[in-house]
Amino acid sequence: MVASIYEEKLKLEGLQVELSQKDLFLRGFFQGFDERQEILRQLTMSVDRKLPKTYNEGSSLNRVADQVKRYGVLNAEDEPYVHTFKSGLPMQMKHLRHARMKVNHKASVLKKRLGRSLTRAEKATIVDAQFALLQKQGVIDALCIKEGDRSVVRRFAANFEFKQARADRSLKTMKHIVTLLHRGSVGAGLSQYPWAGRASRHSTSGHAVVLRDYDSATGEFVISNPWWLRSFGAERYDRIAAMEFMSYLETYVWLQDNRPVAMRKAFSSDVTTSLIAMNQHSSSRATTTEPEKK
Repeated sequence: MVASIYEEKLKLEGLQVELSQKDLFLRGFFQGFDERQEILRQLTMSVDRKLPKTYNEGSSLNRVADQVKRYGVLNAEDEPYVHTFKSGLPMQMKHLRHARMKVNHKASVLKKRLGRSLTRAEKATIVDAQFALLQKQGVIDALCIKEGDRSVVRRFAANFEFKQARADRSLKTMKHIVTLLHRGSVGAGLSQYPWAGRASRHSTSGHAVVLRDYDSATGEFVISNPWWLRSFGAERYDRIAAMEFMSYLETYVWLQDNRPVAMRKAFSSDVTTSLIAMNQHSSSRATTTEPEKK
């Protein structure tokens, strides 16, 4: 019944009646998808399935672009979506699959927490997350999403700021430890860094060797293997800790490569010098107010 009504609606609008369109509608009708979710599902699924392994500019890509244009996502004049896929298609496919995987994982976590059915608000949260991921990967840079483009850009900026803060916070922790070492007040000061003494996987330093053991008798630290080669003090290679360290390092390198030139900080080749300099800068900021920029 629903399918026949939809078929009549398509004929009235002068659109082609296809089985896939009925399927789209029925799935959306029974699962309660809204229009943005359906557009996003078409983008990811149709690109995944319809584009041939050996990519050439052909009907598959045009069909996807036409499908998106029909829902009013693209302007009639230009086709930035097609243009996006003409450059680096395998990479775009990878990003789309990655974004879908992340969002599916989030959906499964939500379902475990809420039970079988997701509320409309939770579905919107999932869609927002996927839009933000695609925006971050540059896949939907040129798409003009109705009433949502500003929020997408805002979410992308927030995500970037989060990564930036993560790297800066780790640097701040390391330069604090270096400062405590120089002052000699290590006993009480380092107690706030429980990982510093035993070199656990929770250390996020990729800049210098990490302090291993504190000898209370001599008051000295033993500087030993980097922490990611050890597992909570055990002298063995820990694969999980190494993977965690590499993931942090990749985040940090990504930040240095992708930060705009105006925001890029100059890091000294001498780690200790740069850490102490940054420490002095942050301590002066804490005590004095910055003059207003003209």
